[in-house]
Amino acid sequence: MRDGLAGELAMWARSGYPHEVVALLLGRINDADVIAIEQFVPVANQAHDPLTQFVLDPQGWLTADAHAHSLGLEIIGMVHTHPDAQPQPSLADVASADLLGTRFAYLVIAVDANGDIAMMAWRWNGQAFCELRNVCH
Repeated sequence: MRDGLAGELAMWARSGYPHEVVALLLGRINDADVIAIEQFVPVANQAHDPLTQFVLDPQGWLTADAHAHSLGLEIIGMVHTHPDAQPQPSLADVASADLLGTRFAYLVIAVDANGDIAMMAWRWNGQAFCELRNVCH
């Protein structure tokens, strides 16, 4: 993760509280499967109950993809918040993981009413989420 990005993500996560907010991660994944996150692009949450879930706006995906390509980057993952919960993938996250495949990075940010933040990065291996280390530091 580029310098300063974790702080930007924390401010963004706090600004969305108490709703779940979602963004797409832009960067690169090299041949050794190393993830380099350069930017995030917030996308509207179209869920009927944004306090407990998110539904990514499809137009937001297209806009983020065009922005990524203009910078020579690609969409490499997704970040979303879990208000007043842990930064682990939820059952809803697990249910939708196969749609995005095994190279996609998932960053989950826990945020609470005090503005406290915890970030964890994950990758779906086809059966379960595995924690990625050294992404959020």
